[in-house]
Order: sequence, then C-alpha cells, then structure tokens
Amino acid sequence: MSIQIADIILYGPSDEPRVLSLRQGQVNIITGSSKTGKSSLISIVDYCLGASECGVAYGAIRSTVEWYALRLVSSAKQILVARRAPDRGKQSSGAVYYEVGSEVDIPPKAVLQPTTNIDAAIQLLSRECGIGDNLHEVPPGQTRSPLAATIKHALYFCFQPQDEIISRKTLFFQQSEPFIPQAIKDALPYFLGAVDSDHLIKAGHLRSLRQELKRVQRDLAETEALRGDGSGRATALLHEASAIGMLHLLNEERSFGDSIALLQELLEKPMPSVPDPDLEEIAGAYELVLEEREELIRRLRRVEADLRTTRSLADERRGYADESAVQAGRLRSIDLLTDTGEVDCVCPLCLAKVPSLPDDNSLRQALRTLDMRLKHLAQDNPHLEGLTAQLEGEAASLREQLAQNRVSMEALQRSEQVVANYRDLVARVGHVKGRISLYLETVPETATGVDRLSDRGQRLRDEITELEAELSDDMMRERVESILSVISHKITAIGTRLELEHSSNPLRFDIRRLTVVADTPDGPVAMDKMGSGANWVGYHIAVHLALHQTFVAGARPVPRFLFVDQPSQVYFPADRDREGRLEVGRDGADVDEDRAAVLRTFELVRDTVASLDGRFQVIITEHADPDEKWYQEAVVERWRHGNALIPQAWIDAVSK
Repeated sequence: MSIQIADIILYGPSDEPRVLSLRQGQVNIITGSSKTGKSSLISIVDYCLGASECGVAYGAIRSTVEWYALRLVSSAKQILVARRAPDRGKQSSGAVYYEVGSEVDIPPKAVLQPTTNIDAAIQLLSRECGIGDNLHEVPPGQTRSPLAATIKHALYFCFQPQDEIISRKTLFFQQSEPFIPQAIKDALPYFLGAVDSDHLIKAGHLRSLRQELKRVQRDLAETEALRGDGSGRATALLHEASAIGMLHLLNEERSFGDSIALLQELLEKPMPSVPDPDLEEIAGAYELVLEEREELIRRLRRVEADLRTTRSLADERRGYADESAVQAGRLRSIDLLTDTGEVDCVCPLCLAKVPSLPDDNSLRQALRTLDMRLKHLAQDNPHLEGLTAQLEGEAASLREQLAQNRVSMEALQRSEQVVANYRDLVARVGHVKGRISLYLETVPETATGVDRLSDRGQRLRDEITELEAELSDDMMRERVESILSVISHKITAIGTRLELEHSSNPLRFDIRRLTVVADTPDGPVAMDKMGSGANWVGYHIAVHLALHQTFVAGARPVPRFLFVDQPSQVYFPADRDREGRLEVGRDGADVDEDRAAVLRTFELVRDTVASLDGRFQVIITEHADPDEKWYQEAVVERWRHGNALIPQAWIDAVSK
C-alpha cells in the first residue's frame, strides 16, 4: 500500500483549475523550455504533502495560484489533498482540504474550504502510504529526540531537484539542510525494512517486561526478608510473647511447624483480664476530679480578680475622702477673716494685704459641696467593705475545696498507676500479636512464593534477553548491512550500464556518510572525489532507482514515485539547445557520445519502471526532447512556444 500521483492541480483566478495529469506505473515526461515552471513541480508536490514551507519560487506561480492540490492513487481509492497558498508575506499555510473515496472528482475552486490542518493531513497521508507506528530510539549518550518517521521523511527518497541531482556532496532531497542528514539516517532503516513493522509494539512490550521483572524482583526480596531463616524468626516471636507473660516458654527444641502452631494459639488467645474490676471506674473518677479541679481554679481566679478590683476601688475612695477633708478644713478658715468693708483683705497672721480673694459666698458654696461629697463617701464605704468581705470568704472557700480536691487526686493517682500498667501491658500484647499476625499471613506465601517468584523472574529474563537481541542495535545493523549489500549490487549493475567512472569496481552505498563509494585497488573513492557532473548525476539516479526497487520488492511504505528534474543538464544545457533535440553537446565532446549517454539514462529509467510492473512511477521534467518513439510516447505535456504550467490568461488576470 502506497501512493502515486494521478494529477497535479492548481487553482488560480479563473474558475477552471490547471490540471497536469500523469500516468501511474509509467514514465511521465514534461519537456519544455526554461522558465515554464518545470522545476517548480517538485516544490508544489512537496508543499501539498506536508512541507513546512512553500518552496515555489516567487514569480508567475506564487502570484497567481490560490490553492495547490494533488489527486493521489492508493490501492483501490483516490485521495485529493489541497493546500492553500501562503498569504502575502507568509511562507506556508496550515489550511488543507482533504477528501478520500473510491473515486474523487477534481472539485471546483468554490468547494475548497479547509477541512483539516496540515499536521492531521500528514498523519492521514502517512497512513495511506502504509507508515505505521514507529520510533527510532536514540543510542545512549546522544541528546537528540527519538524520530517517528512520517511521509515527510519518506519524501527524502522521492525528489531529485535540478540543483541537487548534480551535487557531488549530497545524494538526497534537502540533505544539505541542518539536521536532515541525521533524520535520513534514522528513518532509512525503517523504510528499508531493517526495522520490523511491529518494532514499536515489541519495544513497548520490552519496556513492560522490564517493569514486570523489577516488580517481581522487589516482591522476591520482600518475601525472602519476611521469611527470614524459617523457624528462627518464629522462635524470636515466641520469646517476645514469653517476655510479656503471654505464655510460659520452656527451653526445648521445637519444629518449625510446632512454632507456627504455638504462634497461632497465641494469636487466638484473648487479651489479659482486668486485674481489678473497679479500675475502669477509678479511671473515670480520676477524669471527673481533674475536671472539678480545673473548674475550681477558674472560679478562684475570677473571685481573686473581683477582690483585687474591689480593694483598689476602696483604696481610691479613701484617698479621695482624705484629700477632700483636707480641702474642707482649709475652706473653714474663712471664719477667721474679718470684713473691713475694704476691697483688700488682710491676712490675720502676717497682716499682709491679700488681693483678689474669692468672696465669702463662693468659698462657702465650695465648702458645702465638699461636705456633701464626703457624706456620700461615708455612706458607700460599708457597701464596699461588705463586698470585700464576701469575696474574701468565697476565695477562702475555693482554696479549701482545691485542697480537698488535691487530696482526692493523689489518692486516685495511686490507683491510676495500676490502670496505666494494665494499659501498657495490653499495648505490648497487641504489638506482639500484630507482628505474629503479619508473620503468619506471609508464611503460606513464603512457603511457595520464593520458588514461584524465582521461576517467574527467570522466564521474564529469558523473554527480555530474546527481545533485546531482536531489537538490539547490532541486529538492526546486521539487517541494514544485508539490505545495503543487495542495494550496492544494484548500484554496481546500474553504474556499469551507464558506463560511469569507477563502475568497473564494486560500488556500495555508505549509509553513514550518505554517499556512494567505489572500492578500488587503491582504496575507497567516495562520490565527491569522482570527477565530472555526468558521474554525479548517474550515481544519484543509480542510488534512487536501487532504493525504490528495494522499497517495491519489500512493500515498504514509501510513495511509489520519483521526481527527477533536468538529468540531461550536464550534457545539453538548455541555453545551448533551445528545441531540446540533443544536437549540441559539451565543449569539445562528440554530440553523438553525449546523446547516447543521455539516452542510456532515460532508457535505464524506462526499463526499471517497466520491470516493476506498474508499481513505480517516474516523473521527469526535462529540456531535452529527443526524437525517440518511446520517449515521445512518454511525454505528457510539452511546454514550448507559449505553453507553460501557468496559463497566460492567469498572468493577465492578476496583472490588471
């Protein structure tokens, strides 16, 4: 199950889309002049299949196309995936129209509305290619994230743009970009089939087995710790019970079974009886005495506080009365003054004049006020004295009750000690019984549990070892090397047919450096050390055809198409042969020789596609247009003399 391209569809300013139809399982050639849009086809297909950015060059295509679309064929169904062109100033769009069915018609532009996003579309397309759950685990010590291959990774082996097919340093699509070489190396084992389709399931099962083994090992350790040394632990528990009086233990040897039986009897034995039936009542009475003491203390504190307040008030009233009496005595001295009828008064002691002396009425009024206040104070004093005496009596009574309470408490404390000793005994017996119960619960398990857990652990270890060997890096490397050996034989055969340099020596694909290496008597020669663009183009085509033969033979989940752009450019530059008839060769080279080399390449592609019986599709965009019958029959469109990917009407429409 994989996909081939039925149509490349562009939606522009007109209602009618531009449709480039292709034949499945055959060679499809689009030939034409320069600047007609041939080289943009790879970027269009890549964008529709999930590229992070639209690689279409700015110009007529970017200015006129509103939606890019593909109609794909997968087994017995068709898929139409359309992706909106990036808005001005943007490099991509996440809006995707996705439709699938046994037959899917090319929809009109008005129907195109986003039905999903690009991330979901990538997952859908990956499943249509047959890409299942997979994960390339990173070797220990490396920091990059694990890689889950999708259709985007498969496309590294499906495109050969014009500038990459002539590269001597890189073989694959976007290989020169950061992080892509490592992604290719990580994904290629899965696409080659060196990693089983159920690899992820097995890896998950391996993780589960490892977790289960850890649990079994933990349970085994706990079981062995609980079992201890058999009768030794049972004997220790019996001695603990004897130490607190649960039984009288004789110094005699007993079997493990007898010890277990004796422990079982102790577990069923009732708690020690209460030594004094009244102890519980004593304990209750003690609690009541404590509560009574706390209440008496609260009442005494409250009475003492009231008594202090009353005494303080009485002291303040006495002080006020004393001061007022002094002032009244002073005012009564008014009777000593004589009224001479003069304004100034004379002191009776020193005969000195006293100016501004209050008049007699004012002084006598102040004296009457003081006498009245003193009278009231004298009337209130008996009440304060009575209250003070009452509070002092209450305080004395409470102190006497506290003394009696203390005597009762001391008597009860002596009885409470007996209760405490009983409670301590019950706690110790309960503790020993708990340990005996735990031990007896584990005895049936430990009797057979150790052997059972040991057997389970061994079975888990055996299964883990088998899976680790199956999933090990060494095993995967062996499978990869085996598959690459077959691919290298194919590359050698193709190189010989194309008469490439060093093809007389064994050729091999080096997955570590992602290049072709010729093993010569003088040592290995990598592709970047080989001369001439013709060799570089030839080895690019050889590697990709060999890989796709392997993909098809192994039913691997890689799209069943290969896009090749301008493979003849090193022989017949477009600016030197405007009609593409292969009549102008390289400087100083025989035209017939160059023409024969180009035709060998085209015929190799034709024969490879034919040998795969409709399961592989090649799309070639070319300037060359040789007058060969089979070649002419493979041409699906010819873009010359005004014909191009973008209709002139679209360009005129957006120019207005």
